[in-house]
Amino acid sequence: MLEVMNGKKGFWPWVLRLLMTLLAFLYCGVLAVYLMPFHIGIRKQSRLQCRVVSIGNLTTGGTGKTPFTIMLCKALQAAGKNVVVLSRGYRGKNEFGSAVVSDHDRVFLTAEEAGDEAFLLAQSLPGIPVIAGKDRRLTGTKAIELFHPDIVLLDDGFQYWQLHRDLDIVLLNAAAPFDNGWTLPRGLLRVPLSHLKRAGVVVLTNSSRCDNERITSLKSQVQELAPDRPIYLSKLVPVYLQNLEDGTAIPTNWLQDRKIAVYSALGNPEGFENTVQLLGVHILERSRFRDHTTLSSQDLTSICERAHQLGAEAVVTTSKDAVKIQRADFRLPIYALHVEMEIDNLSFLIQKVFSEIEFNYE
Repeated sequence: MLEVMNGKKGFWPWVLRLLMTLLAFLYCGVLAVYLMPFHIGIRKQSRLQCRVVSIGNLTTGGTGKTPFTIMLCKALQAAGKNVVVLSRGYRGKNEFGSAVVSDHDRVFLTAEEAGDEAFLLAQSLPGIPVIAGKDRRLTGTKAIELFHPDIVLLDDGFQYWQLHRDLDIVLLNAAAPFDNGWTLPRGLLRVPLSHLKRAGVVVLTNSSRCDNERITSLKSQVQELAPDRPIYLSKLVPVYLQNLEDGTAIPTNWLQDRKIAVYSALGNPEGFENTVQLLGVHILERSRFRDHTTLSSQDLTSICERAHQLGAEAVVTTSKDAVKIQRADFRLPIYALHVEMEIDNLSFLIQKVFSEIEFNYE
């Protein structure tokens, strides 16, 4: 389907692309009608009794929202703020309800119950509560009642119209910031490019994959769409590998010159694979699945068997996929690659966040 979106030649791809284009115009029209009551004041956004910061993007997946949320939470926590994260809990059993995934002391739910992203956030953020549920008004109210936060962070909240935010942080994948420029289903944009002007801060992720000329050009594009918004550069940095059989951590240089297979269920599998590639490995096989897919033990067994037949020494996956593995006694060891988001001028970003939400930053 992506090949068709991006110009695959032939009569039937052209016909399908035409249909997608018409549906994209319809999508934008329906969105405009939906948002009109908010614009003219007939419908009001709900407000929480604390500051609300959203972390989101323009396209479907692949910009690093989860590691950015983890990084920002830790920075705000270090600055002495009481933070709560609201995650949609996508594909978790509580997505259409409201559930406390973790409090200040422990994690209560499994990845199946909470959703992979919500569980990973809870696991990665000791001392910071995480609440899962699609309705952020409901989960936000629960956060206020239970934890009395200074700041609530909405993970993937840029398109959540019903709740007022004090600041929208928008992440753009520097390697493919606007996909092909079309909204769904003709492209991967969730909203038209004009919506970038709603952002208070723009962060270019995967910036290390672009040269200076590309970054300069992209900054100019962003300034045209969202004038005077501060722009920050960030990248994902590998931290360690975790053996999923016994939970032990090993340094990433263990991968140097080794033959491996990789698998992921992400919105942007290429980003993960490129990160692994830069560690000096020989990737013999790449298995890609739809974002948030939970692989069965049979699927994982097949991946390991194929990798073994090709001569691989191990299988490497993402930390988000790793939380969904129920057992790890396979033909080959499976390692989760843990990464962290690094951002240029982090202290300036935190100062900007605090100034936007009217907190003093010391």
